[in-house]
Amino acid sequence: MLEILVIAFFVVGVAVERDSWAADCIGLVLGGGGARGAAHIGVLKVLEREHIPICKIAGTSMGAIIGGMYASGYSPEDIERILGEIDWKDVLGDDPPREKLSMRRKNQDLEFLLGYEIGYRNGRITAPQGLIQGQKLLVLLREILASTWKIDNFDDLPIPFRAVAADLVSGQPVVWSQGDLVLAIRSSMSVPGAFAPLTVDDYLLVDGGIYDNDPVDVARAMGANRLIVVDVGTPIMKREDLTTPVAILNQVVSTLSQDRINRELASLGPRDVLISPELGDFSAAAFDKAATVIPIGERAAEKVLDRLQPFKADARTYAEFTARHRLIAFTPPVVRFVKVDSANAGAVRLLEREMRVLVGKPLDATQVDRLIEAAYGSGRYQTIRYRVVDRDGEAGLEITAVDKPWGPNVAEFGFQLSSDFSGNNDYQIKTDVTFQNVNDAGGELRNRLRLGGVSGIESEFYQPFGLGARFFATSQVGYAAENIPRFDGTEQIADYRLRRAGLRVGIGMYLSNNLAVAVGLKYGHDWLGRHIGATDAIADSDAAFGAASAKVEYDTLDDAIFPAHGMRLDFNADYYRDQLGSSANADSYKMVWDGVLSGGENHFLLGTRLASSTNSSVVEVNDALGGFLNLSGYPERGIVAPNVAFGRVVYYRQLGDPQALFTVPVYFGASVEGGHVWGQQQATNLNLDAVVYAGSIFAGVKTPFGPLFLGYGQTSNGHSSVYLTFGTLIRPRF
Repeated sequence: MLEILVIAFFVVGVAVERDSWAADCIGLVLGGGGARGAAHIGVLKVLEREHIPICKIAGTSMGAIIGGMYASGYSPEDIERILGEIDWKDVLGDDPPREKLSMRRKNQDLEFLLGYEIGYRNGRITAPQGLIQGQKLLVLLREILASTWKIDNFDDLPIPFRAVAADLVSGQPVVWSQGDLVLAIRSSMSVPGAFAPLTVDDYLLVDGGIYDNDPVDVARAMGANRLIVVDVGTPIMKREDLTTPVAILNQVVSTLSQDRINRELASLGPRDVLISPELGDFSAAAFDKAATVIPIGERAAEKVLDRLQPFKADARTYAEFTARHRLIAFTPPVVRFVKVDSANAGAVRLLEREMRVLVGKPLDATQVDRLIEAAYGSGRYQTIRYRVVDRDGEAGLEITAVDKPWGPNVAEFGFQLSSDFSGNNDYQIKTDVTFQNVNDAGGELRNRLRLGGVSGIESEFYQPFGLGARFFATSQVGYAAENIPRFDGTEQIADYRLRRAGLRVGIGMYLSNNLAVAVGLKYGHDWLGRHIGATDAIADSDAAFGAASAKVEYDTLDDAIFPAHGMRLDFNADYYRDQLGSSANADSYKMVWDGVLSGGENHFLLGTRLASSTNSSVVEVNDALGGFLNLSGYPERGIVAPNVAFGRVVYYRQLGDPQALFTVPVYFGASVEGGHVWGQQQATNLNLDAVVYAGSIFAGVKTPFGPLFLGYGQTSNGHSSVYLTFGTLIRPRF
């Protein structure tokens, strides 16, 4: 009888213990670590294989992304597939593909290769708060988490979830428990310096890792009484690696964060489990290789499998978990309204008008993304984010257009330099200061200062109008001066100084993102005189010009510096008439065309430059050859004439892996060129026997200060130059 009682007591005890385990709330803590956080996926695979049900999830940074996806019902395999399909090189940028930028932005793209703006706001010079504003990341997260659009309380997700961010203003952590899940996750991974902080209400939010990288305390506050903690943080650097100011600054931040992490991990009890994947020096920025650390996460979880066994649930309990852990059924709702929130009244009107096509139709995320992408491509906003909301039983879009915090008055800089190391040097510094939104219709006032080979100042007023800002009107006034060299064979014998003052007005239309047409009038005055050197047949002149103009621009190039596909065409026609104030009549036509053919990593840029005029006495009709890849061997603008014919083939190839993230791309290449001018400095008529041939070899690198080229050019008539050039393979426009 005693034996029966002992056995019964043992069975009841085991049952009670099993019931207590079943009653346990298992919290999963996923730490931050950038690309290292992909190891979380491997851990999740093991937890599901072992039938371990998760009750609560708390995540920071990359842990918030993966934790939020898992909490929303995605399986580890789904998460692995989605992350593997992401083009990280594209997502970790902001602008749409260049083909989708407006023509105005494309023209800026060619002239200002640095791609960096500074602003003037409230009496202070300001700059972007991060290298990446996060526009594309927001769009991506919105697509991934579309099924959660009705969820406001994160406890209503298939698994209750918290994301940890930090407020820069108060210096305190911000734990997201409700609101917009996409903004919660995006704010949690705003790595300072890399991603711009995210403004939400009165908060300025950055990566939660600076305060709580392994949010053990958050999971406990949610009600979890047993924890599985996955730590994927980057280890403190060794002494020999602390060789730069940036490395030292990162070490200071990491050390302060690590102290908090150590305290959190030290609070774990004997019933909790810590999993630390052995990631070594795998970079937190290596998102393109993130999938390679998933197996490391699996192995780390399997190493502590014996400690995970008590977390296993029986078949019935786990079946209940899997039934609950599913993506929420999502049927695209019919959009009944669009509300735009922006500090700029013009932006509100424009976006509401553009988005009106969505009303009355089922939500099409692709169409929404395309419309927002087009608006963002204007370059006026830091981010444009949207959210599907439910108001009084009707679904609609809530769009928030965030102006650039460093705007609305911004400055851009361009720099070009060439030297033949023989005393012939040419440089060009350009600064554009743009005052945006000078009226409610989105008008811009742009002022340009140029110093160097061409020096001058210009002011332009640009006014878009019409549906989608398809139409525009411009007016420009400016003054410029440049030196024009005169050669006798290979020897430069004189310099002429050209000074020009002018006024232009015009109207135009964007037929698409790739095509623009414009017409206008221009009037001005030229003064041409010998500056230094021998006298020759070119007489000094002092003449007015007045013309009616037409312009066509077409651009589908994917990159302004080293394009892999696409083409660009600039065509100008000017009709100088005495009725318009011109000192002489002339018809002038100029065209520049460049197109790219690619085979794998080998690229061929084909190009031509043509100019023709019926009267060379009108100085303004002149075009120029000379400089790197524009009859290499001659100095910049070394040959000036009213009639020009030029063609080239440029080959280039990138060294290393073109898909690698955060690398400095290096290219090598060569060119074959041919050009001829007539009507002024050289032959008086077209003469194929007088064509000058040229070739070059070069290396190019995309530096933080713009593209830098080192090359050597040689012409068939004895000119040669070594070029050190900040510029682009695509020559500047007229």
